[in-house]
Amino acid sequence: MPASGLRSSSARRLASPLIDVSLFTRPAFAAASRAAFVVFFAFVGAIVYFSAYLQQVQGHSPISAGLDVAAIGVAYAITTTISGHLVGRIGERMPLVAGLVIAGVASLGLLRLGVNTGIGAIWWNFAVLGAGVGLCGTPMSTIAMAAVDTARAGMASVVNSLRQVGQVFGVAVLGALVYARLHRAGPGGRLDPRGAALFISGLHAALWVSGLALLAAGVVAGLLLVHGSGHTRATRSTTERGCQP
Repeated sequence: MPASGLRSSSARRLASPLIDVSLFTRPAFAAASRAAFVVFFAFVGAIVYFSAYLQQVQGHSPISAGLDVAAIGVAYAITTTISGHLVGRIGERMPLVAGLVIAGVASLGLLRLGVNTGIGAIWWNFAVLGAGVGLCGTPMSTIAMAAVDTARAGMASVVNSLRQVGQVFGVAVLGALVYARLHRAGPGGRLDPRGAALFISGLHAALWVSGLALLAAGVVAGLLLVHGSGHTRATRSTTERGCQP
């Protein structure tokens, strides 16, 4: 066997690996990981290009554009807190799936954005998007923590890493869609009428991708968590016994 093959084989059998890749075969952990990536792929990418839409298409100042999209952040902050209480009462599955579906529907609802759409017609849609994403925050973390053994609880932090990776891909992929037909334009500066129309077309493509990705993640998470509920309960039981004096 080549030396590279030996190294690869031994790396998969380390007694204390940095990340145990077999965690991704556990349905609950896989659901939380996928949700973390998709949520921040769609959420952060969308915020960046909503701001660009308000500035480059409608001519708002950076401060005005920031205030216009503030409804997303306010709703996110409020529902993140509510999400924690919901998880304590009804568990993680429903808030996570509901949050993904709400965020997906809200993203698709913004397909009505046009060149002259006023903020008064869409601020509540921004708020619904933020609320949906906020519902997902606590469930993703608690599902990941409950899916790993107590001795390897630190490995659950890979979900946080996937959030960051999702952000990077969201800005890059959605940005490529938004500016795909604007060959001589980029972020900054108000667009002429033709450029504004092309920007709207690209933004709609990005919203389709974001919305459908969130809805698909909701379906997958729901299915995986149904199959993974038994393992999650067993892990929690083990954790509780280990914490007893």
